[in-house]
Amino acid sequence: MELRKRAEEFALKKRRGLFTEDLRRIMYGYGDDADPLKETVNIVEDIVIEYISEMTQKAMEQGGEGHKGKVHVNDLLSLVRRHPRKYARATELLRVDREIKKAREEHQQAKR
Repeated sequence: MELRKRAEEFALKKRRGLFTEDLRRIMYGYGDDADPLKETVNIVEDIVIEYISEMTQKAMEQGGEGHKGKVHVNDLLSLVRRHPRKYARATELLRVDREIKKAREEHQQAKR
C-alpha cells in the first residue's frame, strides 16, 4: 500500500504545472492576489488533478456497455447528476461547446 501511495504522489508531482497559469488567473478572478504564492497554486493544482483523476477513474469503471475503460461525456454527467450545481454547469458548458462548434462550421461554410 505504501508503494502505491508513493507512486500516486510521484504521478501527481509529474503532472504539476499543467494548470498553473489557468489556476493563477482563476484564483485572481475569485479574489486572490494577482500573484498568488507558488505553494498555494501548487496545492490547488494538486487538488484539481486529484479530483479530475478520481472522476475519470469512476467514469471509466461505470462505463456503459461496449465502452468499458473509456470515458464518455454521459458517464461524467451521470457522476454529477445528483449535484444540481455541478450538473447545471456541466450541461451549460456542453451547450456552449455545441454553439461554438456550430458557429465555427457556419464560419467555415461562409468562407467557401
